[in-house]
Amino acid sequence: KNEVGYYEQSQSIVKLLLTVVTSLGTVMLPRIASQFANGKKEQIKNNIMNSFNFVFFLSIPMCFGIIAVAKDFVPWYLGAGFEKSIKIIYVISPIIVLISLSNVIGIQYLLPTKRQKQYTVSVVMGAVCNLILNFIFIFKFKSVGAAIATTMAEVVVTSMQCYSIRKEFELKEIFKKSFKYIISSIIMFIIIFLTNKILLNSFDLKIRMILNIFLGIIVYLFILVVIKDDFVLKCAKRIINKTKNDNGEK
Repeated sequence: KNEVGYYEQSQSIVKLLLTVVTSLGTVMLPRIASQFANGKKEQIKNNIMNSFNFVFFLSIPMCFGIIAVAKDFVPWYLGAGFEKSIKIIYVISPIIVLISLSNVIGIQYLLPTKRQKQYTVSVVMGAVCNLILNFIFIFKFKSVGAAIATTMAEVVVTSMQCYSIRKEFELKEIFKKSFKYIISSIIMFIIIFLTNKILLNSFDLKIRMILNIFLGIIVYLFILVVIKDDFVLKCAKRIINKTKNDNGEK
């Protein structure tokens, strides 16, 4: 029962972050379906590529960020006795990126374009993989073993879905988009880690965690602005223009 509790609580924290990213799928599915019905293949491709950019922008720093603050977040959010959940979060956090990608490919592209078979096969294979790996890892590693199985199952699902769209999309081009977000997230992670060790070690747990979250967001966005990331600059430009328009109306 304890091990189930550690796993369930860790997964709920990670899945909470996922809802922010995967909510895009609910919006995009009917739009892609409409474009597919009207034969607008180029628009579909552009929308999907933008979705990839969006999920990379959010999911990668979330993955590194939850790892960076897990030691403070778990005792604050779950209380004493859930220390093992920290290790589980370390193992299971990559599913934030993996499920975000499979949401774009599966929910936003395969289902609206009537390729349910490929989507279903990928999900079933992931479930089979999860079941087999649970039998292998749970007996030895318990809740951590379940986390390993979950992560590997999502790797299978995402890999199969990536393979299914290899002819329509250049996979190299897709994953090239993630490089700048990975680098920025790693730098963010290192700065949070060093700040904790040098400056914030004596701070109250809750205050330290809040400071880490704000520091991480500021560092991550600052790096993307410095390297002139198109996605961030476009978003910033829209916000500035909207603010100017709102002020003009007033």
